Amino acid sequence: MVESTKLLEENLREAACFGNLDKVRDLIRIGVNVNAQHDINGWSALHWAAHRNYLNVVDILLTYGADKSILTKKGETPYQLTSNKEIQLLLEGVTSNREQQRLPIIPNYIENPPLNFQTNSGVITKTTSNSNNNNKEVNVEGEIVLKVRIADSDEPDFIEIDIPKSELTYLKLIETCCQELCITPNDIIKVRKLPNTILRKDKDVMRLKDFQEIEIIMIKSLKQTPIQKSIFVNRNQYESISTKKDQTVLY
Repeated sequence: MVESTKLLEENLREAACFGNLDKVRDLIRIGVNVNAQHDINGWSALHWAAHRNYLNVVDILLTYGADKSILTKKGETPYQLTSNKEIQLLLEGVTSNREQQRLPIIPNYIENPPLNFQTNSGVITKTTSNSNNNNKEVNVEGEIVLKVRIADSDEPDFIEIDIPKSELTYLKLIETCCQELCITPNDIIKVRKLPNTILRKDKDVMRLKDFQEIEIIMIKSLKQTPIQKSIFVNRNQYESISTKKDQTVLY
């Protein structure tokens, strides 16, 4: 499984677990699978939101296509994990009072949420853009310039991308690369800081320096032999970084 995709899916389940509505919406907007399940316990973001009785998170997950019938490894549905009556109504498919009051269109805050966000201790907060088309000045000291390219592609040259240092996170790097290179997160296997270092988390990205060369490893970039394929699968089945912090909760 794609390492970066797994990390983003884990972030989605964690955001649902803690009721972080903005982060849930932002992750889904960049293409994270809303029905992604944990490899060990089978919990999805909807299981966590229902278990913690976060009505708003359950609502937004269902809006974006979360599967109400999805089962954990123990055969549990999200409905079985909640004690909130209104959530139970949503998961049963019964229209709640909140849904009856909803307009027959998707609200603007869902359809066009802000794309700029920053991560601080795992919580994504929206930022307000103060850009002005008439203001061409760039605060060089407030940005980092990185050189990126797709590995093993027909285009060997790098392009330069700018990321505000205040927003320098793993998720922001993925988002910017996807926008500039016209790719999607689900196609990314890993992000390599040349010559030989894999970027996995916010702290890795925060250590980057100006004009660092970065390669995006894509699924279609791999030219694997059967032996190479087995090696790749082995490397990407190690525990996520979040499980190495004496945690007992599996998101």
